[in-house]
Amino acid sequence: MEKINSAPSVTAANRAPESISGNFAGVELPLVSTRHQLATLLSCSPKHIDNLTARGLLRATRLGRCVRYRREAVLRALTNLEGSS
Repeated sequence: MEKINSAPSVTAANRAPESISGNFAGVELPLVSTRHQLATLLSCSPKHIDNLTARGLLRATRLGRCVRYRREAVLRALTNLEGSS
């Protein structure tokens, strides 16, 4: 898991690729999601989200004690998982 400083740099906002859309199956993904929100959006269990994170297939971001999933990381993971099937 990566840790984000409390004061994000200007370049951090520009890191997201322009080609990644936040629209997934007709539902707009939020910029950041909790594991419960993500599990609901993907129609899976929060434990499955934990397993994907533990296996390194889904990257989580830690904000203090909170774990969040960024839109770009979720879409990248979905693209990688789809390509491996």
